[in-house]
Amino acid sequence: MTAINQTAKHFDIIGDVHGELQLLNQLLANLGYQQEQGVWQHPERQAIFVGDLIDKGPEAGQVLLQIKAMVEAGAAQAVVGNHELNLLRTVQDSLLDWQDEDFAYDLFDYLLDHHFYDYNTLADELISQQEALAEALIWLKKQPLWIDEPDLRVVHACWDDKAIECLKKAKITSLNDAALNACIRKGNPVYYAIDLIVAGCQHTPLDKPDRSGFITRRQRVRWWHDPVADYEFSEVPLQKDLAPPTSDAPVFFGHYGLLPKAKLEPISEFQVCTDFGVAYGGTLVAYRHTVGQAIHPQHFVAVKR
Repeated sequence: MTAINQTAKHFDIIGDVHGELQLLNQLLANLGYQQEQGVWQHPERQAIFVGDLIDKGPEAGQVLLQIKAMVEAGAAQAVVGNHELNLLRTVQDSLLDWQDEDFAYDLFDYLLDHHFYDYNTLADELISQQEALAEALIWLKKQPLWIDEPDLRVVHACWDDKAIECLKKAKITSLNDAALNACIRKGNPVYYAIDLIVAGCQHTPLDKPDRSGFITRRQRVRWWHDPVADYEFSEVPLQKDLAPPTSDAPVFFGHYGLLPKAKLEPISEFQVCTDFGVAYGGTLVAYRHTVGQAIHPQHFVAVKR
């Protein structure tokens, strides 16, 4: 896992960006970040991205490269989301050799010819930066699945202590080869744990394989007891065997594409979702957090189209 900058006490936790570069730059500017040597930085704060940097939006490639530069400069951290997982798993399953000297060019051709439109547009957008794209995917494989510090926790979808402990025991904290291969094979504890914390999906065993050969019923779940009045959660069932948190540190996450009826609200006094559906016409949102500060709606900052 990536350790929090020991000098940083102020954080801006930014929701799913989904390729919306212009909105991201506007949000960073509104938060007081400035570009220094081509990298967005803040003298007193650090950005934390909750994942789903790519897909859906028009400039996913540039968003990926920009956030990578911020992380490498110490101006930000990022956990991976299910869209990064899907891309990395797809490349891993393609049998392309990550270590081959021609990997960048093979990757570009593979994505350009892929049946998934978002991968075509990603390759087309970075047609003149093929090596940068390959380096970004290799970098994504090293980014943490979660951040767990005494005063701050971050995950893309669902914070689940049992799932995280399972991954720790398997010595998996990022989407390395072992993690990706487990997700390709499916039907194993590592896959179930990653699918829960990264995609918010829980698996219920079936009595027998279904027509497609699946041995579980996969379903997106919410991991908080009481639906918030300002949001619609009727279609998202409660996680089975939901356990109480083992830490008082607040958890920041994205993934769920909340659509507020009125003002932005945290889920609870220790659970804050920062994904407000920018990929579906919503807003791009950050939560400004200071260590030791109580969770409050006034700390949300949003930009609209």
